[in-house]
Amino acid sequence: MIFKYMIDLDSSILRYPDVNGQTPLHVACCSKFITSNTVQIIVDGWKEATNKANRIKQGLPIHCLCENLELERKLSLMYCA
Repeated sequence: MIFKYMIDLDSSILRYPDVNGQTPLHVACCSKFITSNTVQIIVDGWKEATNKANRIKQGLPIHCLCENLELERKLSLMYCA
């Protein structure tokens, strides 16, 4: 996985938020393509990311994950099938 390789080379890339204060963990948690493996790679690279609030709603990455409607849809399909 290219993403893991990049983090292994320089984990400091996880510490740079975008203009909205979103860290890579925020972005991953908001993505409709999120996987638990991706989240784990980011958290392993920078554990403090779980406590960083963004500038949008002062939301933590877990809030992005909870608001991820695509993830909710995937889970409901998985458990209701």
